[in-house]
Amino acid sequence: METNSDRIPEKHLEIAANVLKVIAHPKRLRINELLIQHKQLKVNDLAELMDTPPNTISQHLKLLKAYNIVDSRREGRYVYYISTHPAAATMLSCIRKNSGRFA
Repeated sequence: METNSDRIPEKHLEIAANVLKVIAHPKRLRINELLIQHKQLKVNDLAELMDTPPNTISQHLKLLKAYNIVDSRREGRYVYYISTHPAAATMLSCIRKNSGRFA
């Protein structure tokens, strides 16, 4: 029988739920997938790869960055984004592995 000590603390579940809410959007999942595959990308690179306007990509990146799912670094006049949250890679791996079951 499960005891209270075996349960995930409520605060951890709240944090996980917030991260899942943010990442659970097709464009944000794709952004993370591309950042993981390419290691780092600029907004315009992501926009081109996703055939999406740069301002839309920027809005998604802003939200992802606010929840520490991605981070950025400036190199001269360019800003590069990287996926930093380990759960993003884990979720994408799970989606890839089970995508045939979603249809």
